[in-house]
Amino acid sequence: MIKDLFEFIPWKESRAHLQDFADRMCSTVTVIILFIFSTLVAYKTYFISPMECFSTDAPNIQNLDKYITSYCWVEGTVDLAADKRTPTDNEWDTMKLKSINYYPWIPIILGIQCAFFYLPNLIWREYCFYKGGTDLQNLIEMSLNASKASMNERPSMIKDISSLIENLFHLHRENRHGLIPEVRRIVFKKMPLLIWGKRSGNAILGMYMVIKLLFIGISIFQCFFMVKVLQLDNSFMSVFYDVFGHIFHGIDWRATKYFPRVGYCRLTGMRSVGVINNKYVAQCVLPINILNEKIFIFLFLWMFMLIILSLIYFLSWIHIICCQPPKIRMIKLYLKGKNIFSKVEEPLIDKFINEFIRLDGIFLLKMIRINVGDVVTAGVVEQLWSLYKSKYRYVDFSCMESSDQKENLTLRLEPGEQKISTKSKIHTPSAPSKDSFL
Repeated sequence: MIKDLFEFIPWKESRAHLQDFADRMCSTVTVIILFIFSTLVAYKTYFISPMECFSTDAPNIQNLDKYITSYCWVEGTVDLAADKRTPTDNEWDTMKLKSINYYPWIPIILGIQCAFFYLPNLIWREYCFYKGGTDLQNLIEMSLNASKASMNERPSMIKDISSLIENLFHLHRENRHGLIPEVRRIVFKKMPLLIWGKRSGNAILGMYMVIKLLFIGISIFQCFFMVKVLQLDNSFMSVFYDVFGHIFHGIDWRATKYFPRVGYCRLTGMRSVGVINNKYVAQCVLPINILNEKIFIFLFLWMFMLIILSLIYFLSWIHIICCQPPKIRMIKLYLKGKNIFSKVEEPLIDKFINEFIRLDGIFLLKMIRINVGDVVTAGVVEQLWSLYKSKYRYVDFSCMESSDQKENLTLRLEPGEQKISTKSKIHTPSAPSKDSFL
């Protein structure tokens, strides 16, 4: 049973993944941390006594201390300074409104946090499984296998990867007819960031950015969630000031009153002979809070780190999406490294990026580089560049002909020759006249 529970966490997750460092910190590392914390607190809470209560006013009855402990655990405790007098009945009723009764729910709270962080990963994996056009995870695993293959086997494996990517790009071309597709073409040409979808070549990256926003939103939500559940101050900054300020200045943690080690509760309604309503005040020791305080101090710091890290990587992707130079530099780097790029072909780089591989291609190439490094990525770029020059170099992807028509109208011209539009008709050359030989 325990083995089945641990299989829920991706301990031995494949090295191949479609995530960057920030995503893995959120979807894998954070999930593992929260799962471990939830398991530890659940063991301490439900299998070992989480608190001990004792009342000097209660009669000496067998097992009464256990009953008092269970009663206070369920009803909650109030924080009361040791040098203050015992509150009156009215004061107890007022303090009861601020009683601390979330201790039994800590394992469940941590489990909910764990599920929240795992949810975007499930959505992303479901999308990568054929909903992006093909099995994207398998594509990255093919790249990983190519990086481990021998020098004789690697070229053919890289060729297979490039062919799969080419087919994916080819199937996602905008080849539909009608008013709406034409409007989409016009808008995409003027403002490409307003149109997202498979036909626009940015659906995979768009979905990936949504998942990144989910991770950022969940991290922020978790901070406020812990503040609310743990009954801390409504101001988020006050949590940092009170909790971390006390720690850094060496002040006793109990002064913050967020995780008190000692609490008090009042038992009412206990009947005995001749007395209808007995009232007893019990003092409770909460050793579970020693563990809870360390866990939630770490989680506040961890969530803050996740927010900063996720924002940095999110902005870096925004920079790649909005700016052309980063994409051009990446492609040029690999083409020059393979010695297959010349200045004569430099004007083709923009067309190669914007019309052939597009944003989804840039995303896949970066994921291949993240997983297997530059060697395999350079080989894939080389193959895609060769395929582009041989099959798509003079194809006008903005026209309304179908993909088959575009392929049939493609002319193999040498660098520097005049481009022939795919919209123009191809006439069968007539027989040469007698004067042409003179």
